[in-house]
Amino acid sequence: MRRLFQSVWWPALLTCIAALTLGCAMDSQRPSNDDDDDDGDSSSGATTGGGYTPPAFATIEIVDTLVQPWMTGGATWDLDGQVAEADIQGLAEAFGVPSPYGAVLDFVTKFATNAYGPPDPAAWAEIWRDGAWNDVIPLCTFDNNDEDTSATSWPGDPAWANARGWSGVPVNEGMRIRVSVIDEDISEHDTIGIVEINYDDVVAALMEQQVVPIQVKNQGLGQVLFVGISAIPE
Repeated sequence: MRRLFQSVWWPALLTCIAALTLGCAMDSQRPSNDDDDDDGDSSSGATTGGGYTPPAFATIEIVDTLVQPWMTGGATWDLDGQVAEADIQGLAEAFGVPSPYGAVLDFVTKFATNAYGPPDPAAWAEIWRDGAWNDVIPLCTFDNNDEDTSATSWPGDPAWANARGWSGVPVNEGMRIRVSVIDEDISEHDTIGIVEINYDDVVAALMEQQVVPIQVKNQGLGQVLFVGISAIPE
Protein backbone atom coordinates (compact mmCIF):
# COMPACT_ATOMS: atom_id res chain seq x y z
CA MET A 1 0.00 0.00 0.00
CA ARG A 2 1.23 3.48 -0.86
CA ARG A 3 0.44 6.68 0.93
CA LEU A 4 -0.41 9.47 -1.44
CA PHE A 5 2.30 11.36 0.43
CA GLN A 6 3.56 11.13 4.00
CA SER A 7 5.33 13.45 6.40
CA VAL A 8 8.39 12.17 8.26
CA TRP A 9 8.08 14.12 11.51
CA TRP A 10 4.30 14.19 11.96
CA PRO A 11 3.86 10.49 12.82
CA ALA A 12 6.20 10.86 15.79
CA LEU A 13 4.44 14.01 16.97
CA LEU A 14 1.01 12.48 16.58
CA THR A 15 2.08 9.39 18.47
CA CYS A 16 3.10 11.60 21.38
CA ILE A 17 -0.16 13.54 21.24
CA ALA A 18 -2.17 10.33 21.09
CA ALA A 19 -0.37 8.93 24.11
CA LEU A 20 -0.68 12.08 26.19
CA THR A 21 -4.12 13.27 25.13
CA LEU A 22 -6.15 10.36 23.83
CA GLY A 23 -4.80 7.51 25.92
CA CYS A 24 -6.82 4.36 25.47
CA ALA A 25 -9.99 5.94 24.16
CA MET A 26 -10.58 3.06 21.76
CA ASP A 27 -12.36 0.47 23.90
CA SER A 28 -12.90 -2.11 21.19
CA GLN A 29 -11.35 -3.23 17.92
CA ARG A 30 -12.71 -5.44 15.21
CA PRO A 31 -10.37 -8.30 14.30
CA SER A 32 -8.12 -7.80 11.31
CA ASN A 33 -8.27 -9.92 8.19
CA ASP A 34 -5.34 -12.34 8.36
CA ASP A 35 -5.71 -13.10 4.65
CA ASP A 36 -4.60 -9.64 3.53
CA ASP A 37 -1.97 -10.35 0.88
CA ASP A 38 -0.52 -8.53 -2.07
CA ASP A 39 -1.36 -11.32 -4.54
CA GLY A 40 -4.81 -10.10 -5.50
CA ASP A 41 -6.68 -12.04 -2.78
CA SER A 42 -6.99 -8.88 -0.66
CA SER A 43 -10.20 -7.83 -2.40
CA SER A 44 -13.53 -8.66 -0.85
CA GLY A 45 -13.76 -11.57 -3.26
CA ALA A 46 -17.54 -11.35 -3.34
CA THR A 47 -20.37 -9.37 -4.78
CA THR A 48 -22.24 -7.19 -2.28
CA GLY A 49 -25.94 -7.53 -1.65
CA GLY A 50 -26.56 -4.76 -4.15
CA GLY A 51 -24.77 -6.63 -6.93
CA TYR A 52 -21.63 -4.50 -6.78
CA THR A 53 -18.20 -6.14 -6.91
CA PRO A 54 -15.59 -3.95 -5.17
CA PRO A 55 -12.13 -3.53 -6.71
CA ALA A 56 -9.10 -5.20 -5.17
CA PHE A 57 -7.53 -1.81 -4.39
CA ALA A 58 -8.69 1.77 -4.00
CA THR A 59 -7.47 5.28 -3.33
CA ILE A 60 -9.13 6.47 -0.13
CA GLU A 61 -9.26 9.99 1.27
CA ILE A 62 -10.66 11.39 4.52
CA VAL A 63 -12.20 14.60 3.22
CA ASP A 64 -14.11 16.26 6.04
CA THR A 65 -15.58 15.82 9.50
CA LEU A 66 -18.65 17.14 11.29
CA VAL A 67 -18.20 17.59 15.03
CA GLN A 68 -20.75 18.19 17.75
CA PRO A 69 -20.72 21.92 18.69
CA TRP A 70 -20.43 21.00 22.38
CA MET A 71 -19.00 18.21 24.47
CA THR A 72 -21.07 15.21 25.44
CA GLY A 73 -22.99 16.31 28.50
CA GLY A 74 -23.44 19.86 27.21
CA ALA A 75 -20.21 21.56 28.28
CA THR A 76 -18.78 24.08 25.81
CA TRP A 77 -15.50 23.35 24.06
CA ASP A 78 -13.51 26.52 24.63
CA LEU A 79 -15.54 28.42 27.22
CA ASP A 80 -16.74 27.65 30.72
CA GLY A 81 -20.43 27.00 30.55
CA GLN A 82 -23.26 24.75 29.43
CA VAL A 83 -25.29 24.85 26.24
CA ALA A 84 -29.05 25.29 26.24
CA GLU A 85 -31.14 22.15 26.52
CA ALA A 86 -33.13 23.36 23.51
CA ASP A 87 -30.00 23.17 21.35
CA ILE A 88 -29.22 19.64 22.51
CA GLN A 89 -32.77 18.65 21.66
CA GLY A 90 -32.52 20.41 18.31
CA LEU A 91 -29.52 18.31 17.33
CA ALA A 92 -31.32 15.13 18.36
CA GLU A 93 -34.28 16.11 16.19
CA ALA A 94 -31.98 16.75 13.22
CA PHE A 95 -30.71 13.18 13.55
CA GLY A 96 -34.29 11.95 13.57
CA VAL A 97 -35.00 12.66 9.91
CA PRO A 98 -34.27 10.18 7.08
CA SER A 99 -30.74 10.61 5.68
CA PRO A 100 -29.94 13.14 8.42
CA TYR A 101 -26.62 14.54 7.19
CA GLY A 102 -28.10 17.65 5.53
CA ALA A 103 -30.29 18.49 8.50
CA VAL A 104 -27.46 17.95 10.97
CA LEU A 105 -25.04 20.03 8.87
CA ASP A 106 -27.51 22.92 8.69
CA PHE A 107 -28.07 22.77 12.43
CA VAL A 108 -24.40 22.48 13.39
CA THR A 109 -23.03 25.20 11.12
CA LYS A 110 -25.14 27.88 12.76
CA PHE A 111 -22.88 27.55 15.80
CA ALA A 112 -19.72 28.45 13.84
CA THR A 113 -19.44 31.88 15.46
CA ASN A 114 -21.67 31.16 18.43
CA ALA A 115 -20.80 32.29 21.94
CA TYR A 116 -20.58 28.61 22.91
CA GLY A 117 -16.95 28.66 21.75
CA PRO A 118 -16.80 25.98 19.01
CA PRO A 119 -13.75 23.70 18.80
CA ASP A 120 -10.52 24.14 16.84
CA PRO A 121 -10.22 20.65 15.30
CA ALA A 122 -7.04 18.93 14.16
CA ALA A 123 -6.90 15.29 13.09
CA TRP A 124 -4.97 12.38 11.67
CA ALA A 125 -5.87 9.01 10.14
CA GLU A 126 -4.35 5.53 10.18
CA ILE A 127 -4.96 2.14 8.59
CA TRP A 128 -5.08 -1.21 10.40
CA ARG A 129 -2.42 -3.35 8.74
CA ASP A 130 -0.25 -6.25 9.87
CA GLY A 131 -1.91 -6.33 13.28
CA ALA A 132 -1.27 -2.68 14.14
CA TRP A 133 -2.22 0.87 13.21
CA ASN A 134 0.09 2.04 10.43
CA ASP A 135 0.50 4.62 7.67
CA VAL A 136 -0.49 7.61 9.79
CA ILE A 137 -1.25 10.75 7.81
CA PRO A 138 -2.06 14.22 9.19
CA LEU A 139 -5.38 15.52 7.97
CA CYS A 140 -4.80 18.87 9.65
CA THR A 141 -2.06 20.24 11.90
CA PHE A 142 -2.14 22.92 14.57
CA ASP A 143 -0.54 25.21 11.98
CA ASN A 144 -3.29 24.97 9.36
CA ASN A 145 -6.47 24.06 11.24
CA ASP A 146 -9.60 26.20 11.21
CA GLU A 147 -10.67 27.73 14.50
CA ASP A 148 -14.15 27.93 16.00
CA THR A 149 -15.83 25.45 13.70
CA SER A 150 -17.63 22.13 13.89
CA ALA A 151 -17.61 21.53 10.12
CA THR A 152 -14.07 21.01 8.88
CA SER A 153 -12.83 20.22 5.38
CA TRP A 154 -9.41 18.77 6.05
CA PRO A 155 -6.60 20.61 4.23
CA GLY A 156 -4.11 17.76 4.52
CA ASP A 157 -0.43 18.21 5.22
CA PRO A 158 0.96 21.14 3.16
CA ALA A 159 4.42 19.59 3.37
CA TRP A 160 3.11 16.68 1.29
CA ALA A 161 0.89 18.23 -1.38
CA ASN A 162 -2.07 18.41 1.02
CA ALA A 163 -2.62 14.65 0.85
CA ARG A 164 -5.56 13.34 2.88
CA GLY A 165 -5.27 9.62 2.28
CA TRP A 166 -3.60 6.70 0.60
CA SER A 167 -3.45 4.87 -2.71
CA GLY A 168 -3.17 1.13 -3.14
CA VAL A 169 -5.42 0.34 -0.17
CA PRO A 170 -6.57 -3.32 -0.22
CA VAL A 171 -10.37 -3.47 -0.21
CA ASN A 172 -11.51 -6.37 1.97
CA GLU A 173 -14.01 -7.11 4.71
CA GLY A 174 -11.38 -6.78 7.44
CA MET A 175 -10.26 -3.28 6.46
CA ARG A 176 -10.34 -0.53 9.10
CA ILE A 177 -9.42 3.13 8.99
CA ARG A 178 -9.16 5.10 12.22
CA VAL A 179 -9.69 8.86 12.41
CA SER A 180 -8.58 10.73 15.55
CA VAL A 181 -9.85 14.28 16.14
CA ILE A 182 -8.75 16.67 18.90
CA ASP A 183 -9.62 20.23 19.89
CA GLU A 184 -6.56 22.49 20.00
CA ASP A 185 -6.34 24.45 23.23
CA ILE A 186 -3.72 26.72 24.76
CA SER A 187 -2.57 24.08 27.22
CA GLU A 188 -4.37 20.74 27.37
CA HIS A 189 -5.97 19.62 24.13
CA ASP A 190 -9.43 18.05 24.40
CA THR A 191 -10.29 14.70 22.86
CA ILE A 192 -13.11 15.10 20.35
CA GLY A 193 -13.19 11.48 19.30
CA ILE A 194 -11.62 8.40 17.75
CA VAL A 195 -13.82 6.68 15.17
CA GLU A 196 -13.43 3.98 12.56
CA ILE A 197 -14.38 3.61 8.92
CA ASN A 198 -14.96 0.03 7.77
CA TYR A 199 -15.43 -2.04 4.63
CA ASP A 200 -19.13 -1.23 4.22
CA ASP A 201 -18.37 2.48 4.44
CA VAL A 202 -15.66 2.24 1.78
CA VAL A 203 -17.92 0.19 -0.52
CA ALA A 204 -20.63 2.86 -0.16
CA ALA A 205 -18.15 5.52 -1.26
CA LEU A 206 -16.91 3.36 -4.14
CA MET A 207 -20.45 2.90 -5.39
CA GLU A 208 -21.34 6.59 -5.11
CA GLN A 209 -18.11 7.84 -6.72
CA GLN A 210 -18.33 11.01 -4.64
CA VAL A 211 -17.69 12.13 -1.08
CA VAL A 212 -19.99 10.16 1.22
CA PRO A 213 -20.76 11.28 4.80
CA ILE A 214 -20.44 8.30 7.14
CA GLN A 215 -22.42 8.60 10.36
CA VAL A 216 -20.17 7.75 13.33
CA LYS A 217 -22.06 9.37 16.21
CA ASN A 218 -22.48 6.03 17.97
CA GLN A 219 -18.71 5.54 18.20
CA GLY A 220 -16.27 6.76 20.81
CA LEU A 221 -17.47 9.73 22.83
CA GLY A 222 -20.29 10.54 20.43
CA GLN A 223 -18.74 13.92 19.60
CA VAL A 224 -17.69 13.14 16.01
CA LEU A 225 -20.95 13.03 14.07
CA PHE A 226 -19.96 12.34 10.44
CA VAL A 227 -16.76 11.62 8.52
CA GLY A 228 -16.76 12.36 4.79
CA ILE A 229 -14.76 9.87 2.74
CA SER A 230 -13.85 9.43 -0.91
CA ALA A 231 -12.94 6.08 -2.48
CA ILE A 232 -11.78 5.65 -6.07
CA PRO A 233 -11.21 2.19 -7.58
CA GLU A 234 -7.77 1.36 -8.93
